[in-house]
Amino acid sequence: MILVIVEFAMPLLAIFAIKQLVETEIPKVEFNKALKYSLIIAGGLALVFSIVPGLFLNFKSPGDQNLINSGWPNELLNSPRWSQPEPHHLLQ
Repeated sequence: MILVIVEFAMPLLAIFAIKQLVETEIPKVEFNKALKYSLIIAGGLALVFSIVPGLFLNFKSPGDQNLINSGWPNELLNSPRWSQPEPHHLLQ
C-alpha cells in the first residue's frame, strides 16, 4: 500500500519542482552550481556501487548453496545475468 503512495507522490513532486523551476528565475550561476553538485554526488555513488558491488549489496541467498549441492552448475550462479544466453522458448 505504501508503494502506491510513493509511486503517486514522486512524479507529483517532480512536476511541482519543474513548475517551480520554470516559474521562478534562478540565476544561471546558481543553477549550474547546484546541477554540478547533484551530478557529482550521483556519479560518485554510481561509481562506488560499480567498483565495489558486493560491499553494500549481496544477492546471494542460503538457497544458492543448496542448488550447488544438488548439482546446479556453479558458473550459472556466479555469472552476471547478461552473459546468459537467451532462452529460445520465450522467443517463439
